[in-house]
Amino acid sequence: MIHLFILPGDNPENSDAKRAILSVPLVSKVSFLSNRKMVNNEVLNPFYMFLYDNEFLSKELWLAIPTILNQNYHFVRFYHRKWDTGMYSVSPRLFKQDVELNEDLTVKSFKFLLGETLLDGFIEAE
Repeated sequence: MIHLFILPGDNPENSDAKRAILSVPLVSKVSFLSNRKMVNNEVLNPFYMFLYDNEFLSKELWLAIPTILNQNYHFVRFYHRKWDTGMYSVSPRLFKQDVELNEDLTVKSFKFLLGETLLDGFIEAE
């Protein structure tokens, strides 16, 4: 149900793609990108998501994703927590198949799109 794209992180020493993949429920396809650019026409599932290879979803997010997929949202924003700095940010990471991204991973147009911010957990990063 989810096509997961794994992108290279900043620090290869913290890379753990297997952990990233296993932290996302309902993944039916995984693609590894060699750069940080999404290719929109590669999305083959009803939903797609991207994570960097040093990130993983908290257990709370893992539990919440199946419910959020049954809603009518075009995209879902997640809180992101970086352990080394303790900083938080919010960014869209889960999208319906027809939502197009720019090369820099931002949504091309939010016009007519319905989104939600999921407060149930974090994308964690080492």
